[in-house]
Amino acid sequence: MLNELTTAISSACTIAKQLLELKGVASNASAKLLIAELQVQLAELKTRLAELLLENVTLKESLRLALATNSRQSVLRDGLYWDNTGSGPYCTACLDQHRNWILLTELPADLPARWLCPACQAAYGIHF
Repeated sequence: MLNELTTAISSACTIAKQLLELKGVASNASAKLLIAELQVQLAELKTRLAELLLENVTLKESLRLALATNSRQSVLRDGLYWDNTGSGPYCTACLDQHRNWILLTELPADLPARWLCPACQAAYGIHF
């Protein structure tokens, strides 16, 4: 549909140019003025259509990301969040407060915590 609109606008621009080239129109100042105004309106319409096409692409991508994020569900296991596919663990603080799925970093065994959030620095699996 958008391609059809673009084609129609381009065709109208071509017709306006052809009208300007006609002998009778070339000597009629009023006709030339109307055709010039038509060309301006068509150019503005083309610009607006391009803006709408860009906005459409942006909105589709935002929707795709929102749907992907909403399809992910958290599962609480051993005090940590995992997603419904088994990936994880994820930071419970970041997920609860901001809905950010931040994957925890596993720490070496000689440290007092097992996991660390790279975003908020929360430590999990603390052992003494």
